[in-house]
Amino acid sequence: MAGGVRFGGMVKPFAFSGLTDCEVVGVDWLSDLLVLDMIQEDNNTQDIMDTPPLPQPQLDRTPITFDQYEAYTPEKLELWQGFYNYGGQDFTGFYLAVLANMGLREAVSHVPLSLWLEAIQELALQNPKLNFDTEIGEAMLNRLNRGLEALQAVAEYLEEKG
Repeated sequence: MAGGVRFGGMVKPFAFSGLTDCEVVGVDWLSDLLVLDMIQEDNNTQDIMDTPPLPQPQLDRTPITFDQYEAYTPEKLELWQGFYNYGGQDFTGFYLAVLANMGLREAVSHVPLSLWLEAIQELALQNPKLNFDTEIGEAMLNRLNRGLEALQAVAEYLEEKG
């Protein structure tokens, strides 16, 4: 968007990229800096209502719909400091689509079991039900820790023999 703004009898030029569907509702000048107050038109409301559900990975590979592909596949992938990136876009739908297409059995087979167990343990321990505030919460926490300890021992054994 480029043009000029009439302010106090003067026309000041300005140019912005990436501004679409906006209405300028206020203009202030700070030195030679133009500050625009804008209201983004609410075109995103319909988009949110039309967004398909997130893909749901299963044990075996499952297809995604074309709507999910269209909604969650980035137009262009970029590598930013070693990570996939595209302008701060949330990649959750994309990652879930890849896992759905791959299947969890296949995905798990490419990563050591001990790492999966560590991730599961960290996630489970974030659940507020597992705490020392109640007797059952403490019992479940102890049970989780014993179970994960046993699974870690099995994982280490399998990884040594693997």
